Amino acid sequence: MVLRAQGMNLEVARKAFIRIRDVRHVELVNRTEQGRRAGVPEGMLLAEIMAYQGRYQDAARLYTQAGAWGGVGRRRCA
Repeated sequence: MVLRAQGMNLEVARKAFIRIRDVRHVELVNRTEQGRRAGVPEGMLLAEIMAYQGRYQDAARLYTQAGAWGGVGRRRCA
């Protein structure tokens, strides 16, 4: 299953990941929700999703586009 930051329904994703007992992706959904509440740009959220999925080149490209290259992996949520 692949999460997409643009247009994703996090509650549906959470329920699906809980149903298949995918704790790693449930935690990703929680982090994404926290990021949304904290006002993190969608591009940054999508970059984190890509990194979780092992799509490191895509993640690096998105982090760079979001202007956050110096803070990769250091996103702070409120």
